[in-house]
Order: sequence, then structure tokens, then C-alpha cells
Amino acid sequence: MICQARRRGDVELFLRRLRDGIPSRSRQPQVFENGFLRKYDVEGLDLEFFETQTPAAADYRAAALQAIESTSGNWDFAFVQTDEVFHKLHGERNPYLVTKATFFQHGIPVQEFEYETTQMPEYNLRYTLNNISLATYSKLGGIPWLLPVSSTITHELVIGLSTALVGQGRFGDRRRYLGVTTVFTGDGSYWLANTSNCVPYSEFKAELVRTLKAAIQRVKAQLNWRPGDAIRIVFHCFKPVKYTEADAVEQVVQALTGYDLDYAFLHVAGRHDCVIFDPNQRGSGRSVKGVFAPERRTYTHLSPNETLLVLTGPKDVKLPTQGLPRPIKLNLHPRSTFQDMDYLTKQVAMFAAHSWRDFFPASMPVTIGYSNLIAGLLGNLSTLPGFDPSVLRGKLATKGWFL
Repeated sequence: MICQARRRGDVELFLRRLRDGIPSRSRQPQVFENGFLRKYDVEGLDLEFFETQTPAAADYRAAALQAIESTSGNWDFAFVQTDEVFHKLHGERNPYLVTKATFFQHGIPVQEFEYETTQMPEYNLRYTLNNISLATYSKLGGIPWLLPVSSTITHELVIGLSTALVGQGRFGDRRRYLGVTTVFTGDGSYWLANTSNCVPYSEFKAELVRTLKAAIQRVKAQLNWRPGDAIRIVFHCFKPVKYTEADAVEQVVQALTGYDLDYAFLHVAGRHDCVIFDPNQRGSGRSVKGVFAPERRTYTHLSPNETLLVLTGPKDVKLPTQGLPRPIKLNLHPRSTFQDMDYLTKQVAMFAAHSWRDFFPASMPVTIGYSNLIAGLLGNLSTLPGFDPSVLRGKLATKGWFL
């Protein structure tokens, strides 16, 4: 536990509540009354504190290095207490980024929480602790749940593709590119996140193909695919797939010889000009929010290769002023050999309710959402001098370090 010395008392109380839960004051069961240990059947939690005397980034780095060099050693996990004001600090001045990068270099996942969070009322704190415990369990390599899918004769991979712009700072040279690949099996098992080397855009396609090939080969070996097996690979892409990019990915897929192989390129678009209305929907809650909003998982075909899918229903709208939620648009590339849009649309809907970061449905499937989280964090970490993204391809690659 990395924390400021002047915050230690409140941090200890927060961690005790995280470990043991918040007891219910009534006979009705409450959220997170069992705590992290009982909720996830963890045998125990051995915790050691390393304090900083000031909130400066240099002190946080020194505390992290002290922990790494301590005789206790071999840490499974690091908690880091931060302050809300740290969000305004960039690069080397941000204690959170500096500490995270230090632990990442030694393959240690990190969960941060703000001091302001420790001061929340118990009722609200229950939900925050519930989410933090979920993310912590996932970062440790645990599997909180899987998707309720029926077994088929086909081995299926669902791969999210995204990119991150990296550079020297917020206003500096940001012309280097890094590819992000997240890999799941059809039941929602998270296998790994791969990142490419930072390259100019002219070399990006070849580098992404190399990274994608390495990711598929790694999962193929772990899942023990055998010659003649039926394999389906579904790509969820953050932007429209061009023919040149489809050609490049096809080279990777078709190199998997000896299998009965199908694949699909699906562009998952959050920005477009379409909406869906349900004239029979009168809204939800006392404030009547989500009027005319279709229920979650409602979808409609625009064409044989295009669908609109609703991932935010009337109950998910927080305020009436938010208006009508916008669906996502799914576009299937014509080079796809697997073309069942109903199946692919329902699969996207399931992956949108599959985040191991919190217990709430998301507005994007985790294949894209996780990639965006990775890209955002890598963009920030790249502002630190000497940070090497290749450290994330080691044992951290199979854990949700970005959650």
C-alpha cells in the first residue's frame, strides 16, 4: 500500500472495509457487506504500507521503489492512494502515472483510489468498494464470471482492434502509433491484451499484423487447437475496415492452415446519424427518464450487413435531461466469410454487459471498451521519459492491468 503518511488512518479504515465489507444496519442484505475476501473466496490479504511524506511524484516513486526493493518482495498487487487534484498534473509530475509505471516495469498490477473516495458516506461507498474489489480480483488474474453461451462445435475468438497515439507530451510530437489487440474466447474469457511497437503510420499496418499474428498464435497454443477444428475469428474494429487492412488481416487468418476457418470484420461505431424510437416507451423512474428509448438489446437491420443495436435502455439513463440514448451501428465488411448478422449483433450485446471493471452495462462491448482503456492509459504513460510499452507484453498481458 502506497499512501501519504498524513492520510494513513483513513486509508487503513478504507482498506479494512474493502477487505471485510460494510456490515448491514438492517435485516436486509446490502451491497458489499461480505467484503473482498468472502465475496471472491480469497484466503487472506497480507498488506504492508510504504508511506510518502509529501504528495510529490518523486516521493511516490521513492515509496514504490522502496516496496520493490524491500525484503518482503514478490508482490502480487499494489494499492496506491491518490488525490483528486492529481488529474490536473501531467507526465512526470503526476504521482499516479509515475507509481503505476514503476510497478508495471516489475510486472505488478496496480489499483488506485482517491483520498476523496475514502470520505464518501457508507451508502455510496458500498458501490465504489464493490467495483474496486471486482477490478482488483480481475487484475490478480481472477475470472469473476463468463457469458451464458451455448456450446457449439466451433472454437471462437473475438478480437478487439484499436490504436493509441503516443508522443512526448500533450502538445508535443504525437506521430507515433501503437496497436492494441484484446483477445477473448466466445464465452467472454479474457485471454490477453497485446500492444505493438511504436512506429510511424507508414509502418503501422505491418506492425499491427505482426502483433495480431503473435496474439493468435499464443492463444492457439494455449487452447490446443487441433487440425481440422472449426475456428471462427470475429474482429471488432474501432474504425471502418478498409480493403487494404482487410487484406492484411486476411493474411494472418489464412496462415492458420489445416482448420475449417471462418472470420468476420465488424466495425462498431458509436458516432453516426441514426436513432431508434419506441413510441410505446413512457419512461422509467419517478423523474420519467428515457421516454421513447427502446429496451437494451433491441436491434434493427438497416441492410443485410448493417444493424443498429441499443445498449442503453430507459433504466440506464441517469437524468431526464440526457434525452434519447443513441444506439451503436454495426457494419459487416463484405470480405467476411461469416455473415450471420443476427448472431454477431447478439454477441456484441452480450459483450457490452461483460465488463470486469464495474457491475453496470456499458455503452460499448468490452472488445472495444478495453482497447480504449488501454489506448488512453498508454497515451498518458508515454509522456513519461523512458517508459517502455513492451513491459505490458509479459505476465501483465493476461491480466486486466488497465481496468
